[in-house]
Amino acid sequence: MTPYRDPARPNYNNGATHIDHAQARSLGGSNDPSNLRPLAAETNMRKGGHEGQLLAYEQYLIRNGMSPKDARSVIQAEIDSMIVSPPPRPMDPRVLDQLPSNPLDQGRPR
Repeated sequence: MTPYRDPARPNYNNGATHIDHAQARSLGGSNDPSNLRPLAAETNMRKGGHEGQLLAYEQYLIRNGMSPKDARSVIQAEIDSMIVSPPPRPMDPRVLDQLPSNPLDQGRPR
């Protein structure tokens, strides 16, 4: 299958990669090689921001009387989902609507 080119390519080089902790150290992950993977820099930075929000929410729950174990159980599914599928870059659906139905009809790259 031929993929679609990014219709709203960022104005910076997204070819850089970072070494990502699949489960963030702040959320219980380790520096063990099995928890490390290459990830596009843009995706890793977005994932890090989301992980920070999850940690803040977990701390909020604990401050408001929830046990640490229960607070972790509230956010655990989201932590697990980011291990296998980091959050995608937001995209204006109107841009996606302008893509041709067949990716081979995209023309030449810019």
